[in-house]
Amino acid sequence: MRFWKQFERVSLKWPREFNQSLRGMAEDFRQHYVLWLAIVGAIIPAVFAALNISSNASRLTVTLEAKAVLFQQGGATEPVSADVLDAILDQRIRDTLEARVKSIFEKADSSAGSETKNPADKDSLYFEYPFPKVKVRVRSEVTNIGNRPSSLQFISWYIFEEIDGRRELRDFVFQSAKHVGLPEGQPVQVLPENGDTIEFGLVGVVWTDYEVFQILSEKIRAQIPKGQNLLPRIRPYLEVLAMNEPIHRDRILNIADPTHDYRLVYEVHVSDIYGRTASTQVVWVDSHAFNRGR
Repeated sequence: MRFWKQFERVSLKWPREFNQSLRGMAEDFRQHYVLWLAIVGAIIPAVFAALNISSNASRLTVTLEAKAVLFQQGGATEPVSADVLDAILDQRIRDTLEARVKSIFEKADSSAGSETKNPADKDSLYFEYPFPKVKVRVRSEVTNIGNRPSSLQFISWYIFEEIDGRRELRDFVFQSAKHVGLPEGQPVQVLPENGDTIEFGLVGVVWTDYEVFQILSEKIRAQIPKGQNLLPRIRPYLEVLAMNEPIHRDRILNIADPTHDYRLVYEVHVSDIYGRTASTQVVWVDSHAFNRGR
């Protein structure tokens, strides 16, 4: 077949197929126009946002340094250091374990006909112990990467508990930051309203569980071979310690279980007057580090 005849046959076939495709598209749009409108409506804003970002590479970045440095017990007027509070809690654990073991034997004597009275329900580690407020010294720097100056709108600090990868919000502090200017390309330090310290008033309940486990694990790990599973040795103490508080019991036993991953995480979120946001996080407590003896 000569080339010009073959070309004529192909050139006639292509318009027919294209016409059929257009008719098929039109018919599909007629039947499913609601779906197509939703798809187009979602794509167009995303395309414009991507073009805007790519044109000026405008964004915020933020860093975070955080450390728990002070704890203030309920009713106390002055905060104490972590070391002092650990010593207080250490003695509280000793007293609670002794009281609960004594209570077990007294109940056994009572059931056998002894006239010994059961001790008053004042041996609860959690209900009698005043939950501390956790005061965290933080340092954050925000950098405005773009072609125009900006200023912060809001900044928030969060504490999350991660349980086997699932996050639960435990505490947060929110503040306005409208007077913090952000020049182009220069990191700006952002401080809490009260200086360099954030006070979390709710996370102390959760923090106590981690601290109780840490204190006991350090004592027991010193008595067992390096690398040995800590859970069988520490579980009886935790069971007795939290026997009257099922909510705390479940958490503290799971923290001690190396098959679970429990973490407390600090996170900071910032946003500016143009609606741009940035966030970052640091790990405060990691149950795997405890279970490895670190």
